[in-house]
Amino acid sequence: MNPSFERRLLVDPGTFWTSLILGTVFLFAVIVSAITWAKKKIYSHPETIDETFELPNMNEDI
Repeated sequence: MNPSFERRLLVDPGTFWTSLILGTVFLFAVIVSAITWAKKKIYSHPETIDETFELPNMNEDI
């Protein structure tokens, strides 16, 4: 007998494909979220402090 060490990479197909699917879904969700955020950021108008907190106008007669 000749003692030799055989190098072999064993990959469990179930674990590999599950990880690949989960990674793909996560990457897709991140891309969709980034695109949605960018669209909202581009098309939204800047709010003033009055619009943000809805402050009443004190100059009006009640």
